[in-house]
Amino acid sequence: RPYLPNGDRYYPNRTPKWNYGVGVQYEFLIGAAGSLRPRVDWTHQSKIYFNNSGGVQEGYGLLSARVTWESSDSKWSAALFGTNLTDEEYFDGKLALQAALGREQGNIAAPRQWGVSRRFSRYATARSAVYRRGQ
Repeated sequence: RPYLPNGDRYYPNRTPKWNYGVGVQYEFLIGAAGSLRPRVDWTHQSKIYFNNSGGVQEGYGLLSARVTWESSDSKWSAALFGTNLTDEEYFDGKLALQAALGREQGNIAAPRQWGVSRRFSRYATARSAVYRRGQ
């Protein structure tokens, strides 16, 4: 296998050796008020090389979470969510501009973000129909 000048093994550009994630979600039924669904996700990407000139990004992990309330008939839902909760700094991409400009150009990924969403549907889902029969 090929190696880089610093002795690290070379991997194809923009291809991490490891990329994995895990998520946990649970639904709490709260009677006529519907349900509450907290969810937590964590993903990890190992070191990648952006280009052949040594543009490297060390591995990083991202933590996201979401709490969703859904009405008992599944017509309404609202959620509070956050992404990149640890405010990890990493790049979405880099360009090798050393030959032309003497530097690299990179696009920094989104920082920690929070948000709220809401949804309305005129039709109940099959899950909510089953839930109504069990009440």
